[in-house]
Order: sequence, then structure tokens, then C-alpha cells
Amino acid sequence: MGALLDRPADMQATGMINQRGAQALLRGRRTLHAALLRATPRRRPPLTILINLDGSTVRRAKMNRTLETAGMRPWARLPALYGTNVHPEAMARAGLLRSALARNNVGSALSHLAAWRFLAAANTSALVLEDDALLPSRFRERLGALLRATGERFDLLHLSYFDHLTAPRCVHPLAVRTLPPTPGRAPAAPRVAGPPMPAPAGWGEALAAKLVQLRCPRGINPSVTAYVMTAAGAARALPLAVPLGETVDLQLGTRSASLRWLALRPHEALARHDWGLRSIRMHGLPPNVQSRQ
Repeated sequence: MGALLDRPADMQATGMINQRGAQALLRGRRTLHAALLRATPRRRPPLTILINLDGSTVRRAKMNRTLETAGMRPWARLPALYGTNVHPEAMARAGLLRSALARNNVGSALSHLAAWRFLAAANTSALVLEDDALLPSRFRERLGALLRATGERFDLLHLSYFDHLTAPRCVHPLAVRTLPPTPGRAPAAPRVAGPPMPAPAGWGEALAAKLVQLRCPRGINPSVTAYVMTAAGAARALPLAVPLGETVDLQLGTRSASLRWLALRPHEALARHDWGLRSIRMHGLPPNVQSRQ
């Protein structure tokens, strides 16, 4: 799938996507390359990717203001694929789908996979946002401090996750083995029920207490509203998404044992999902339809 995303014309020629979808993938790749040239390598992450449908102009304007206020330059808009841009039957025949998925779910997945392919090829990390993300004040400062502390020693870091949809058994506290446990300390998140997993060497107890590891064969539905993905994480995640059988977040959830997948505990979240807006994957609408942008 990764290499195929570099050849949108081939995807169009084989009937997997239509011309508008191929053009969106090409525009997105050019925009990401241009933004990365403006990035400062020392900043973490050096790039922000905003996934946004062409027709969702109100959302785009809102996120542009949000990112400008937060000082998240450079950011690049990755045009999301509409459900009308993809042809799941042709993708299934090519072995890229293993079950019948709604076209809007396939379009959403391809949008995220295009971002991952870019990160793996460019050997860089990025903050990936859907256009229904809500960011708090001092976001850049707080995110920068978190990434410096972690040293980006993860594949995927969710800045929030659906605690109510992710099974407690899939949520593992991080244990700092060089320090004894604090007597009488209550867990920071009552829904953490999975057995502890070791934190990366050198992490202190305060940092480990902010995060959990997501891992189990099934039951992780974290949302892909806001996350940081490293180059190594993108390279690991891409093959796990093929053949695609579920929405992209659920698909990774079933393969989570292969990923260093961290999430901020709910009370530490740096981003929220705007429940007043439809998720990007709900849009199977043609670009001239402006419904609930």
C-alpha cells in the first residue's frame, strides 16, 4: 500500500480511485514536501499535518486560526479523500481490502495512510490532526515539553483517546523499574486495567504517570483526532493497515502488539474531539456539498 500511494495515477488506472482522488493525493504530497522544506529539524515535531476535505472550508479556516495562534508553523493541509473518490471493490480485488467497508471509511483510511507514507519516506515525525480537533492554550509549549521528555521513543502517541470506547484491559500503565512503587499511590486513571508494561529506560516516574500503553488483540478505539507519529512508527504501521478490514484506528488496534503505542491519560490530554462536528470519515459527500462542515 505504501508504495502504491506514491503512484496515484496507477491507482486511478486500476479503478481504485477516481481522477479527483488521484489529484487530491498528488496535491497533498506536494504540499507536505514543501512544508517540510520550511521545517526546523530541531523542533519536535517539525511538521503539522492537517487532514481536511476540500469542501470543508469552514473547518479549514477554524483550524488555520487555531494553528496560527498556537504557533504550529509549518503546517500542511492534506486533502482528505471523499467516499465518492474511492472504489472499494477494485481495492478488494487487488488484495488491499479484506472486508466490505463503507466508501467513506476507506477514504478516511487512505488519507491517514498517505500521511504515514510521507513520514516514512521523509524519515520525519509529525503531529497529525483531523479538522475536528480542539487544542488547549499553550499547546505548542506543552507538546514540545512532552516530546523532549519522551525523546520520541514511541511509534504512535495519541494526545487523547476514547477512554469510554477503549477496553480497560487494553490500557497498560507504564512501570519505571529503576524506582520502587510509591506506597499507597492510587492509579491516576481508574479504567487502566491491563498489566503494567516497562517504560523506556531513563524515564522517570512523573513522565511515566502521564502516559499509558495501548496494546491488546481487540478493543482499542482511540480515535485519530490528534496524534504524533514518528518515521519508524509510520514504517511499522503501514503494513499493519493492509489488507484493511476496519476503520483505520480499529485496524491498528487489532495489530497493537506490533507497535510502541502510547496515549496520554485522559486527565493529561492535549487535544479533544469536537463532538459538535461529524468525524472526517462520516463524509461520503461530493465536494460541492457543504453539509455540516
